[in-house]
Amino acid sequence: MTTPTPRALTVLVIGANGFLGSALCRSFLHTAPPTGTAPHYHVFGLIRRAASAAALTRDEITPIVAPLSSPDLLPTLLAYSPVWDVIATCTEPSRTDPAAEARHWEDVLELVRALAGVSVGNGVRPLVLWSSGCWAEGVGGRSRGGGFDVAVLRATPLFGYSSSYYGVGLEYVTAFAAATEGKEGRVLKFTADADTILHGVHVDDCADGYVALATTALSGEKGRAAVAGQAFNISGKRYETLREFGTALAAEYGFPGGAEFGVSPDQLPKPLSETWQNYVLVFGYSQWVGSNKIRQVTGWADKRPLFSDNLFVYRRAYEAAKESDVGNVTTVSRRLQGDWSDERALL
Repeated sequence: MTTPTPRALTVLVIGANGFLGSALCRSFLHTAPPTGTAPHYHVFGLIRRAASAAALTRDEITPIVAPLSSPDLLPTLLAYSPVWDVIATCTEPSRTDPAAEARHWEDVLELVRALAGVSVGNGVRPLVLWSSGCWAEGVGGRSRGGGFDVAVLRATPLFGYSSSYYGVGLEYVTAFAAATEGKEGRVLKFTADADTILHGVHVDDCADGYVALATTALSGEKGRAAVAGQAFNISGKRYETLREFGTALAAEYGFPGGAEFGVSPDQLPKPLSETWQNYVLVFGYSQWVGSNKIRQVTGWADKRPLFSDNLFVYRRAYEAAKESDVGNVTTVSRRLQGDWSDERALL
């Protein structure tokens, strides 16, 4: 008698064309499931725009194009698979309309509950990896209700490739260099304090953290119990300071006078003296987020260099992404200036 081939573990990434979502899809594809559970992961990416489907297909991800509000979304997803082992939320709504933002999260939660209900009926209880900001709290014991288990993941700012919000910081230095070109002994200046804590993690490392949690939870009851109902921070091995950032940026962009910190906005060249507040979120928002918990539970560790240690590479990756108009570079730039009219996923 022929032994049936075990099915692949199914993964749905909501917001698969976003900065984190696309990295998460790739990480699942590059990772083997727990021994004895399945031959591989089959990754599906839920997106709103058909224009993004080709990029997912090239990366061997199965694209599913449908808005969250579509009445046909649930039957469409179930046509691909009646069971879902992992569901990851990597989407971010427009912030121009509080009511629309609330509806977005309600739509996401309703979809997760509906998929979980069908999946449980077919013998599989999904693990939901819910992306959240570092300031959000976990969901505690409620996470084991509703037909699914959930882990809340709180990542620090992300960098790498198109750089997410770090790209805006690079644009600041580019503009500063252009405005001071030809001046002798020019100095790169920042309004924030030199000791401002900037704690980030490479997007690939962050995605690997998500997959490490999923792999742990899928390995058995002990692993499931260690992940379900918990909140996990994902951050780099150590934080950097604005002094490290500024010193590295000044050297990389050719400022012979180095960097200066804590200056008043009127000491910046125009137009930066008029738009300096757009860069506070990048250079002036001090935060440190410990990640010992995920390291202890899963064995995960970040592998990519810190931003200031590998700036030469990260700068050129960002410039290439900008030139090719990929990676949501334009959208991030607009959002740092207060324009949230575009609802593309960025997390």
